[in-house]
Amino acid sequence: MREEHYDISGINFNFSIMRINTLSVLWICALVVAIRMNYEATFLTWEQGPQMIGFSFVHSYGALLILASLILIIITFIQMVRIIIKLFKKSKIERQYFICFIISIFFICLNFIPYSVAQTFMIHSQGLPKDTLRFFTNAAHDGDLGIMKLMIKKRYQPDSTVFSTCLFNACFSGHRDVIEYSLEHGANINYQTDDFKTTPLMIAAEKDESETIEFLLAHGANPRLRDEFEEERTALDWAVYYKNKKSISILSKYK
Repeated sequence: MREEHYDISGINFNFSIMRINTLSVLWICALVVAIRMNYEATFLTWEQGPQMIGFSFVHSYGALLILASLILIIITFIQMVRIIIKLFKKSKIERQYFICFIISIFFICLNFIPYSVAQTFMIHSQGLPKDTLRFFTNAAHDGDLGIMKLMIKKRYQPDSTVFSTCLFNACFSGHRDVIEYSLEHGANINYQTDDFKTTPLMIAAEKDESETIEFLLAHGANPRLRDEFEEERTALDWAVYYKNKKSISILSKYK
């Protein structure tokens, strides 16, 4: 019986070309998404104020591009697993395969540039944004004290009312450094919002930020103040409403 031999080198070559072509499409999609997201986080934010990054983009044609980027992430993860296995087995890693992996990592990283890095770059290169008040108080909400200090260094001059808003915003997630910084710059620890007279202590109770509650009380926060919702709740009432046991334990001492 005659043995038949087949040359599969051409098939392997074509498969490699197809793989690279597919990755190239995914790389382009990831690049477009990165450009769009970083544009929203920088120049668009500077012109129109803080944005819901990616919201309008994902509700349009951008959804397909984001899907392609997710596929790239999955493929890259699989590539990484294969590389780790090959390293563990001390097997040879194809040069082309490894280069494709590195390029994929690069394009993925472009989509995950930290928001604070983008903001810092813009402040240094473009100066203060148009909506400085909103930008400054949003930085407090995000716990980004570095951005706040940089804006002040660039001659933004917030008053005690602005710092009171920052104090309020920082209590949502218990950003202690921003809370202390705001108090040092004249924030009113018993600040009440214009609409419903909510206080920083009430927000901390709602979010069950027990350490923040103890800090605010130690620095003179009044636990007996009431908001102007229908129930006229105190900070303890907020903690009870959300069943936050730690906050209830602390605030119940101040009935």
